[in-house]
Amino acid sequence: ILALTDGAIVGRVSRTIVVRAGEVEQIDVSAFLLSEVNDVAIEGPSRVSLLGDGTVQYTAYARDISGLTLFTGGGFGWTSSNGRALNVDADTGLAIPLFPGTSTLRATLKGTTLTASLDVAVVTTVVVSVSPTIATVQAGEHFDFAATVTGVSDQGVTWSVDEATGGTVTQDGTYLATGVPGVYHVRATSMVDTSATAVATVTVANIAGWHAYVLHPAGADSSTAYAVWNGRAVGKVVLPLQGSRAAAWTGTSTAYDDYSPPGGNGWLVDGDGNQLVGSAWPLGNDFDAALWTLSTGAITSLNPPGVSQAEVNGIDGGHQVGDVSFLGQGVFASLWSGTSDSWVNLNPPSAEASTAYGVDGDHQVGIATVPGSSGSHASLWTGTADSWVDLTPAGSSFAVARAVSGDEQVGYMEFPAIEHLHASLWKGTAASWVNLEPKNSDFSAALGVDGGEQVGYAQFKPFYDSAVLWRGSPDSYVDLHVFLPDMFKSSHAFGIGHFGGKTYVVGAASTGEFGVAPNQAVMWVKG
Repeated sequence: ILALTDGAIVGRVSRTIVVRAGEVEQIDVSAFLLSEVNDVAIEGPSRVSLLGDGTVQYTAYARDISGLTLFTGGGFGWTSSNGRALNVDADTGLAIPLFPGTSTLRATLKGTTLTASLDVAVVTTVVVSVSPTIATVQAGEHFDFAATVTGVSDQGVTWSVDEATGGTVTQDGTYLATGVPGVYHVRATSMVDTSATAVATVTVANIAGWHAYVLHPAGADSSTAYAVWNGRAVGKVVLPLQGSRAAAWTGTSTAYDDYSPPGGNGWLVDGDGNQLVGSAWPLGNDFDAALWTLSTGAITSLNPPGVSQAEVNGIDGGHQVGDVSFLGQGVFASLWSGTSDSWVNLNPPSAEASTAYGVDGDHQVGIATVPGSSGSHASLWTGTADSWVDLTPAGSSFAVARAVSGDEQVGYMEFPAIEHLHASLWKGTAASWVNLEPKNSDFSAALGVDGGEQVGYAQFKPFYDSAVLWRGSPDSYVDLHVFLPDMFKSSHAFGIGHFGGKTYVVGAASTGEFGVAPNQAVMWVKG
């Protein structure tokens, strides 16, 4: 045995070890081989003040080759190169600032030559400390740092990232990791004394393996991917002089299959099995809800007789959803089963208008407009108008349900006193509503869901939205925008699917404000 620390043993060879202390027969410990320890590191402030609390605790860590901490606490020997300025306990790392000056602290793993050092300045002025001083963050995810200031009563600091491409940090210390793995530095600077700073070293990793692909074809005016179909993106490509094309991309390149009707135009919004849905024209009307059956090559209009316009928004298990319009009668949420004759009117009895946006199994989601209310109501159906469930949270001025998967529904809502969108998650009732909005965003919306993961967008900086993935809570968000090329300033994620052990997310990105500059179809893949 080389060292026995707090609950950890380090040795040169693997052995079964029994530890006895007093009346305790045996205690559980974690055993590590010396060969597993790659290096050691010190955590603690590099500036300390004589005006502080009198002692400063430094901590040493033993890490493996991937940078993960094996153990911390005891088992290290401590020295100070200038004991007159900074005295340190040889076993615990507890330091006492004694006199202005500089000292190099060293922590050595006992029984080895593995050593870490930290230069410490003992000052009589303002001192900033950050915690932790070392962190590993996954690409696109966030991490909260804290800062303390000694020497003055004002605890205010400004946060920054030293590297221009190293990610961003909010003024409450929340760091959002870049999409490029590497080592970066998050800095806190005293508002009272700008010469007083402290730095945290951040290692950004991409263990999840996220990659982004630009699907936008060369020469196209714009393009958007709306849904994931069998691991492929479906959407539209707008070509000069040709208009909108119903596009299903063949992979992660810009190549796509054009399913537009001969001599016509269209776009795709969803797919299931060997069927696709979207809009196509001409198919007998100016604007048709269309169903493509690839096994036969047929394009079927879902427009019921007498409608002025119909639109289909989703497909699953042989069912399609959308809405139809009758002249002078309004817009009604609709359900089909492959033919125009199968049309079911989902408009709730108490509603004057409605639209269905998503379908999964026996469940459909969308919106309904109820007389006397100020805005739309997020809606859930199970195949009939009478099955309507109002998902709108109490106090909301309006709400929209955009997608459904299993027992989860996603969308967005707004409170009258807070006039911006909140990404939303439900599980079948208004009372189950979860606000997915990240704490540092100005507004957000959830637009797709599959397998317990939700996608949409959030705005972390004025005018520019970022595509986001959640896992059921606001703090779980992953900023997918950071994986895109630097030329893109904003992005939305519209759809998500899981196929072959991989996660696919599709949407669009823009070189300017989303919806102002032309969209370019993009896909993110994990795994």
